[in-house]
Amino acid sequence: MGKKRMTLSLVALISSVFLFVLASFAWLAVSDIINIGSNPLSVVDLDVEATLEVSDNGSDYVSADWIAFTNSVPGSSKYYRLTITNVGSIDCYTKVSLDGFVDGPTNGSVTYDNTKSLSDVTILNSSYVVNSDPVVNEIVDETMTDSLTGSVIFLATSIYLDVDDVVILDFSFLISGSAGSDYQNLDLSIDRLLVQSATP
Repeated sequence: MGKKRMTLSLVALISSVFLFVLASFAWLAVSDIINIGSNPLSVVDLDVEATLEVSDNGSDYVSADWIAFTNSVPGSSKYYRLTITNVGSIDCYTKVSLDGFVDGPTNGSVTYDNTKSLSDVTILNSSYVVNSDPVVNEIVDETMTDSLTGSVIFLATSIYLDVDDVVILDFSFLISGSAGSDYQNLDLSIDRLLVQSATP
């Protein structure tokens, strides 16, 4: 009877060791599956700051909160300057776009031609400089209608910014001198100026 108990205890001990080894192997196998690939997930400090300024003459800029065309006449211009700084801890690519264009009347009680759009007669220019690098021209003398990609205008498509780099993006709107009286009482609003950044 004692010999039988000793044998059962020995079998139980060997089974326990075997189960421990099997469970460890299963845990390592599962861990390897969870850790798929050679690059573990990491969160980076991707952070850019942007400020918008406006000018009527292209040299004297003041802070701005929105883009507006007020009391514009053929031949009038509006200049904007967007300063973007990479304040994060990693290099990034940045693109800037305008979105949410809405046509309508300046004064709803006055008749206007709703087949016309100020986008057709507004000339857009866009260029930027990173630090002291040469100027990059993105849009040169195009109407806003011609600059549209879908429902968006890209003022800058791919600006590479090292950490602490500063980019100055200048863009301007000129109401064409050829815009006739059929464009009177038209209004154009732009809902969003988007600054989007992504890691290289």
